[in-house]
Amino acid sequence: MLAAPSGAERTYTRERTLEGQESAHKRGRTGGRPPSLDADEIEYALALRSKGTPMKEIRQTLVITKGKHKGKRPSRRCTAPSPKPGEETAA
Repeated sequence: MLAAPSGAERTYTRERTLEGQESAHKRGRTGGRPPSLDADEIEYALALRSKGTPMKEIRQTLVITKGKHKGKRPSRRCTAPSPKPGEETAA
């Protein structure tokens, strides 16, 4: 008997949350943590990678310049290229 009102409240909360996210997206705001590397650093890392530089060496040359992890080395995930749609990833 009490499940129906709580289910309706959950649906209402979800709808309002999605409306808020859509409104924020229209204003150019997105959720999530900002990228740890800027476009220049990513371009530099990709240039090194295209020359055959090992990922370990690339990570050792880069330093995060802003945010929570300032002064630390980026993780492999930050410097690895994103898989293209349809590509399999090794897990």
